[in-house]
Amino acid sequence: MGNKYQNHYQIQINNILDQTQNLCIEKGIDNVSIVDIARSCHITRTTVYNYFDSKEDILWAIFYRHQSSMYEKCVTAIKQASTTYEKFQAYAYTTLSLYKENIYYPIFMDIFGSIYMSASAKKDYQWDNPYNEYQVKPGDMVALLSKNFHDGSVKSTLDPKLSTVSFVYAISSLIDFLYKSNEAIQTKYQLDFESVAFTQIQWLLNELKNK
Repeated sequence: MGNKYQNHYQIQINNILDQTQNLCIEKGIDNVSIVDIARSCHITRTTVYNYFDSKEDILWAIFYRHQSSMYEKCVTAIKQASTTYEKFQAYAYTTLSLYKENIYYPIFMDIFGSIYMSASAKKDYQWDNPYNEYQVKPGDMVALLSKNFHDGSVKSTLDPKLSTVSFVYAISSLIDFLYKSNEAIQTKYQLDFESVAFTQIQWLLNELKNK
């Protein structure tokens, strides 16, 4: 009986998250209400509140569902790397692969990225969310990449924090921009965003590498 209830509970949670995500993509976050979510899920407004306290809680759950998947893949790749240079390489190529493998990831980044960035300035804001499976907090990826930074694989003149923050933001920005420009790149130059992104990532990595 317990397992049956647990399965129903998880199915209902997933349904609410899936439908809310679809509505946000279709209408935009500000135009989605709890009533819209309930109607899309074929449940009552009260039932939605049995699972989540507010629309904001639902949005954070969606955010962490994507974020946890991204974080797990990046951390796994980084931990398999032997040097700082290889860690940066792993982070960059794993991020690129997320844009290729999951069509919802770039859309999610557009919609929920601004929420995350604004919340990043607030200490302990929502980071203990039960859907934050890996307890990810702002700066965790930078801390992981910059640990034991000067191991001989990158230039000794580089500042660990400045270099890592710059690289993480550069990778996110360039891949996102090129992904959105894919159609134009294909039409004008008969190239795809992946090959252009790969080339630019190599340029960034070359600036780090100790030669």
